[in-house]
Amino acid sequence: MRRLYAVIVTACASGCLFPAISDLVGTTDSGTPSDATTSDVASDVSMDVIAPSDVVVQDSGTDTSTASPFCSTVDASFCDDFDDTFVASFPKWTFVVVDDGGVVSRAVDAGTSTPNALGFVIGPSGSGSIRAYIANDFVGVSKFRLTYDWIIDTNDLTGSILNIGDIQISSSKLGIRLAITTGGAQLVGAVYPLDAGPTYPPLSSKVAVAASVWHHVDISVDLTTTPASVSYSLDGVSQTSDAGIPGATFGPGSLEMGAGAYYATSPTTGWSARIDNVAFWH
Repeated sequence: MRRLYAVIVTACASGCLFPAISDLVGTTDSGTPSDATTSDVASDVSMDVIAPSDVVVQDSGTDTSTASPFCSTVDASFCDDFDDTFVASFPKWTFVVVDDGGVVSRAVDAGTSTPNALGFVIGPSGSGSIRAYIANDFVGVSKFRLTYDWIIDTNDLTGSILNIGDIQISSSKLGIRLAITTGGAQLVGAVYPLDAGPTYPPLSSKVAVAASVWHHVDISVDLTTTPASVSYSLDGVSQTSDAGIPGATFGPGSLEMGAGAYYATSPTTGWSARIDNVAFWH
């Protein structure tokens, strides 16, 4: 694993439809990268995959769109629409985490805030997991809200799960992430108690989503309740509201908010995706 402050500029395009929820076969969240395992998915899932070699190099020009930059329209504690003139750096973020086989970059063709997005690519690994994300640290957080837009350009659903938009709370005792599986998108938790093994409670049902289409996530978490509670909507439709997170009794604390691939489990053909318009309130 490498923490980088400059990266190669790369992004991918194209994708396909995720199967319906009824096509899901035994996929689970697999926790931290060290304990990730390959999901059990149907062997007859078919898809058109664009290899990571089909990339687009980001132009370093300025934003020429007529629409106002996204971050000028929201009153958030932190915001990044990736529409500045930086190409190979992320000055608003604390650090970049990229494992061998991963890339993070400015990417062309953003969804709702042109011209840029955060692009990330996960190459084939065959075993283990690969990370490619940027992150920020916040302290003294008791309640927060996180919104962002995302799109999957190339999926690797034959045996891999992609976890994006991760939040690690109170010294990583609680994680919340969006898992992309053969069943679609699902908000999941990762609870790490001090006196027992980790658990990975689902925080919503799986929702079938389309690749090559931008989606919007809105997550709110209250760490002052026992256990902590979460509300989550996808594309403006509520998926869970004030739901307790089993075992999440650690209370307020430090928080790490990441954008990109927190990790992909055992990628065989690879993933490429983009995230845009990240806003965080606390």
